[in-house]
Amino acid sequence: MHAAVGNVGEKSILPLGGISNVPTLLCNERGPPIRYQSGPFGFRNSDKQSLKSVDLLLLGDSFTQGFCVNEEAHFTGGMKESGYALWNFASSGNGPLAEYATFREYAVEFKPSTTLWFFFEGNDYEDFARELKNPILARYLQDKSFTQNLRGRQRAVDALLRHFADSQLQSYANRGALKNWFVWSDIKRNTLEWLRLYNIRSRLGMANKTRAWRMEAEIAPYSMRHLTEQLLFIIKEIEEVIAAWNGKLIFVYLPAWQRFSHGAVFRSHPEYKILREKIIQRDIPFIDIAESFQEHQDPLSLFPGRINLHYNEAGYHIITDKLSAYFSSSDTPHDSSGKDTV
Repeated sequence: MHAAVGNVGEKSILPLGGISNVPTLLCNERGPPIRYQSGPFGFRNSDKQSLKSVDLLLLGDSFTQGFCVNEEAHFTGGMKESGYALWNFASSGNGPLAEYATFREYAVEFKPSTTLWFFFEGNDYEDFARELKNPILARYLQDKSFTQNLRGRQRAVDALLRHFADSQLQSYANRGALKNWFVWSDIKRNTLEWLRLYNIRSRLGMANKTRAWRMEAEIAPYSMRHLTEQLLFIIKEIEEVIAAWNGKLIFVYLPAWQRFSHGAVFRSHPEYKILREKIIQRDIPFIDIAESFQEHQDPLSLFPGRINLHYNEAGYHIITDKLSAYFSSSDTPHDSSGKDTV
């Protein structure tokens, strides 16, 4: 479960991103390690990006964050290359409730023209059920005015996450795992420099390592239909907030490896048609990447080694093309370089 990892004054704090303005080691899946410089709020953004005018704001989990490719091979890089002013607030391990909390904490300040919410069918129901049990995250559902004021408390978030990283390293040292002082010093220095974001979040209970077909323990005592109804409620809440600045919400549905692997048990698939139907009924654009992958002659080739990992560059390229095709036929505006609306 997510956990409040520290206190500032009398208030608990639950980080939704990572440490700000540091080189961050993101992941390594059958290729070179992926590193990036985190932005001012601890997400995968540049500190040089404008805060004043945002075309696209992204919400999602590790797939949207960019596991496990360089940005130019990810759809965020493709959108930026097309001239969109984009802020990515996705983070590994986040499910729908954490993403809603992220929206509340950051999007209302940015007032983006378009909010893209990426939903991953592989474990978002599981993550959602886990998040509903967290008292801090639950408050975002219970109280429309609730906020942790995370945007103004980034120093506190940084301090908490750094302290946690240090304490984990010290625990290894205490167990004799780091017997050589020089090795210990080098690991400590590099951990502070290259914070392994996913490991930190998973140890805090903020990222779920279970596989997509092992969801029963997390989902209980909720039913899949109940979770779908709660998800639709959040979508309605986001719609109402966005309407205040004439913004637009787009729902992007990401497929799991299990959809294409023979013999794998896949439980969240039955909700796919219902979720799609209900979202379309609300006149919210539903960009179906699952459909695009299914049309591919070899969908498993879109996953590294054809196994259950994040998409490879070819997989993300399909998403880039799908988003580009949508935006080329919509009225989603560009902000940079004086480009016309598209």
